[in-house]
Amino acid sequence: AEKAAYDDPVTRGQLKRYLKQAGFTIERFQQNALMPHESYFQFFPYWLSWSIVKTASFIEDHLKPIFSWAGLHYVVRAKK
Repeated sequence: AEKAAYDDPVTRGQLKRYLKQAGFTIERFQQNALMPHESYFQFFPYWLSWSIVKTASFIEDHLKPIFSWAGLHYVVRAKK
């Protein structure tokens, strides 16, 4: 059976290496601290999802260096 891409996560270094090997120039590479996509909360009550998103956004905006180890996503701008 074929594995989905998210079944085999990569490290920051691996992702950078894969992009460079594919001929991309990395212009910006950022690790998001805690902010998951809002669709993760679609089945939560509105007040709870709003609270989680606002808390995670505050941490992302103000405390990112402290929580970078908890990064869930990479945001990359690269060009070929």
